[in-house]
Amino acid sequence: PIVPANDGTALLVGLLFDRATGTRLSALSTTEDSKRVIEDRWGAYVLFTCDERSHAVLRDPSGALPVYYGSLGELEVYASDAGLLQ
Repeated sequence: PIVPANDGTALLVGLLFDRATGTRLSALSTTEDSKRVIEDRWGAYVLFTCDERSHAVLRDPSGALPVYYGSLGELEVYASDAGLLQ
């Protein structure tokens, strides 16, 4: 599943739940919400965030969803399967 931030600054791939209620979330409200993911949420996910200058990738602390990284020049690629990067 894809969980977008309403303001377009983040995209979460995977499952995300509210820690207090156990409710599955289908959207992140803002960039600030995406920064609180580790403290207030749980699940199996990879969170991609960006601003005008850079981007960041965060895998959930359990490591339930693998993330592989590769680059070719300025192109950066992330995948959940090492074979996809080849």
